Amino acid sequence: MTQLPLNITPLLSYEAADFLVHQGVASAVVAGEALLARAARSAAGLAERAFQILFIQGAPRSGKTHLFFKLSADAMKSQAAMKSQESGGLYPRMREGAKDLDWGSLIPSRGCGPSDIFFVDDAHLYFEHLEPGNSGPFVSFVEELRVAGSSLVLSSATALEKFPCDQHALSRLRAGLGPVLGPPTEGEMRALVKILARQRGIALTDRKLAFLERRLPRDVKQLEEYLDRVQFISHVTGKPIRFPVLGDAL
Repeated sequence: MTQLPLNITPLLSYEAADFLVHQGVASAVVAGEALLARAARSAAGLAERAFQILFIQGAPRSGKTHLFFKLSADAMKSQAAMKSQESGGLYPRMREGAKDLDWGSLIPSRGCGPSDIFFVDDAHLYFEHLEPGNSGPFVSFVEELRVAGSSLVLSSATALEKFPCDQHALSRLRAGLGPVLGPPTEGEMRALVKILARQRGIALTDRKLAFLERRLPRDVKQLEEYLDRVQFISHVTGKPIRFPVLGDAL
């Protein structure tokens, strides 16, 4: 039998409630929650308006996007709570990074204020191509947020010092330099595998998790590749995801 290459990227489901706050991301969660709390106080008039920026670095598949979904959901909860008190609310906006990202288009037509929080995921896709002298649009965007007292949270798979852009952009990114996302501990792997499987619509019982815990690698990328193989084998053979399929995918 000839094995055909599988070029399918699964559409993952990111649920805020499923985000695992493991050791490798805990510091970033604390930093993000602190930013939200400061923005909420400012939006409610309980603190002075102040621009906030947070730059979070993490390797591919380290949890950056899922973290952004969690923080955005937390901001929405804050919005609902503050509205019930007639004190405004937080308005998170999430945008995926791109080489040709139009920063000006992120500003709402009404303008922005301390209640606005802008999330730009995979921002490295923009900054890796930002040559010196071309930082004007980003700098203008940041300065508009500064005047309005808004907040900006960026994620990147590339370290800030590797960006080719000029100091006008770099100095603003450095001001928000936050934690680097890391891997979970050994004791957190089972919970992570369960969540990664659930993202793919795979329900793993405790028996199956115990079976896999002794056999799977501890690298997140390899874990995801394994689960994708499980999905593929089940789809091609029509077999339910039970121990034989889990074993065949190893």
